[in-house]
Amino acid sequence: MYEEFRLKLNIILLDDFQKELLESSILNLQTDSKLRFNNFAYSLRELSRHFLKSLAPDELINNSVWFKNETKIKNKYSRGERIKYAIQGGLEDRFLEREIMTIQELSSIKKKITDSIEILNKYTHINNNTFNISEQLVKELSNLIMNSFIEFTETITNTRKIIIKSIEDNLSAQIFEKAMCDISEDVDILATHHWMEEVHIDRFHITELNSRVIKIKAEGITEFLLQWGSDGDNRRGDGHQSNIFFPFTAYFTLQLCKNLNNSKPEILDYNIDTSSLYE
Repeated sequence: MYEEFRLKLNIILLDDFQKELLESSILNLQTDSKLRFNNFAYSLRELSRHFLKSLAPDELINNSVWFKNETKIKNKYSRGERIKYAIQGGLEDRFLEREIMTIQELSSIKKKITDSIEILNKYTHINNNTFNISEQLVKELSNLIMNSFIEFTETITNTRKIIIKSIEDNLSAQIFEKAMCDISEDVDILATHHWMEEVHIDRFHITELNSRVIKIKAEGITEFLLQWGSDGDNRRGDGHQSNIFFPFTAYFTLQLCKNLNNSKPEILDYNIDTSSLYE
């Protein structure tokens, strides 16, 4: 039971601290302490807090256009606001409803996550019905908490994946290819003249969701026509032309409009790997 729980979470947890906290939480159940179950429940509740905060840092929540400061306390963020950012980043509800899912679906997912956290919270307090309980009850309640924790983490990560994949599926590689057509400075030093013939984006994925922009990493192949010598040299046979393909990596921001297809990409960074020319 514990090994399956450990394996599932080690795939989802985000850093070594969280994984070490998971291991220590499970070790609580393998002691003879009368508090073993309480310590296990408390440790997992704390792990859920760290996991959620790592997905929803204070600064990013604060910079989201939907942020309303539900706690009314400066620099303090509600659990609901952290859940919201962990799922959808800085994207507004109306954007999600227009492009991906209804507000009702989104609310249902958030309630499912909140309910899972409430189960974790329920057993962190030491009461007569949770203190020094039987081995059988430890197993039953531990299993309940572990299933709730898995549901909590998987619902967040799976929903975010759905949102990101839906956006990626609705973006056309052509809008990024078009933005790159005039960029070829990295090839200047390779030949007397060069022309970019084609740009082919093989894959791209979203790296960050903000309120007004989406950050995207793209990878693919560019085709260049390289010319050594002048046009006159080439006519006389003293020059040379060759079509060469180079892999590239590009980073974009996509300024969000009402419709994804009308959103405009801007290039942040663009790197062409020309090392094959020297091999």
